[in-house]
Amino acid sequence: MLFRRPTRVVPQPVRAPQPPPRSVPTFEPVAIRFLDDPPPAPPQPPPSPKAQAPTPPPAAPPKKRREFPIGTLAFLAVIGGGLMLHRAGVALPMAKDAVSEEISRSFTISESRHPKVIVEMLNGSVDVARGEAGKVECVVTRRTTGQDRQDAEADLKNISIAMTREGDTITVIARRIGGQPRNNAGASARLRVPEGTLVRLNTDNGGLKVQDVEGPVDAHTTNGTVEVKGATGNVALGSSNGAIHVEATDAVVSADCSNGAIDFRGSLAAGNSSFHTSNGKVSLKLPASLAFKVDAKTSNGKISTDFELAPSRGSKGRSLVGAVGEDPKVSLKVRTSNGAIRLQEDGD
Repeated sequence: MLFRRPTRVVPQPVRAPQPPPRSVPTFEPVAIRFLDDPPPAPPQPPPSPKAQAPTPPPAAPPKKRREFPIGTLAFLAVIGGGLMLHRAGVALPMAKDAVSEEISRSFTISESRHPKVIVEMLNGSVDVARGEAGKVECVVTRRTTGQDRQDAEADLKNISIAMTREGDTITVIARRIGGQPRNNAGASARLRVPEGTLVRLNTDNGGLKVQDVEGPVDAHTTNGTVEVKGATGNVALGSSNGAIHVEATDAVVSADCSNGAIDFRGSLAAGNSSFHTSNGKVSLKLPASLAFKVDAKTSNGKISTDFELAPSRGSKGRSLVGAVGEDPKVSLKVRTSNGAIRLQEDGD
């Protein structure tokens, strides 16, 4: 509301005292501005409170990880590495010098008879191949290590090599006869034998290989691969840690390994043949014309075949039992715990 300012003051009459007013509702006063008063400033909106992010709760102190002392870890690393190298036959740094020696011998036998060769090596491989008729040639390499060359040469005499003949049987044996076993100490052998020789091999740590002998083979190793090509008759092979590969003709085969695959190619003679591995696949390549009975099982894996056989009902492809051809004389047993089994027709 706007009013003009009066030019004179009108005296107000004196009022008699009034009794206390009754309680009446109060009203907000209305501001009055005269024409010559400066205009009031526009009302400012009250400042809005700033949004404040909620204060996160204090983080829990991190847990202190349990750590091994550095000295303990270094000690364990040295001990573990030493054990691994010792098992592998690798020389430790303390062995500064390595020496070896070849020992060879030749035996003449009757060409009309098939000899028998027995080989037992110490921490080394054996390689047998077909040689001349009527002759058995043997080469054995013994080796060891030492603090110096003189120490190594002295220890070399503790590895005994014996090559003997009794009738048509040739025996080659390597053994330690004295001193403490040393890293990378042992003996390996190479032999050349006539066709049809019966071969019997055994070694602790090393591979076994027989090529084109065309005779029975008995070969076993603790750690290593067994390879046989060109065998016939009874074939018995074994390895604790290593694969087995076989090629044979008219053979009765027994192949057994703990850790490794088994491969066979060739023909089987009448009788019971078996192939067993704990961890690995088994692959058999057989002539399409071969008549045989089969009993194959795997715990973890699949069985597949080119022959007219089907997995047993409810086996989920892990069992195969049946016969191929008429009146089979060959019995085949196949087992693996962890691996596939494959039966193939050999078209070659």
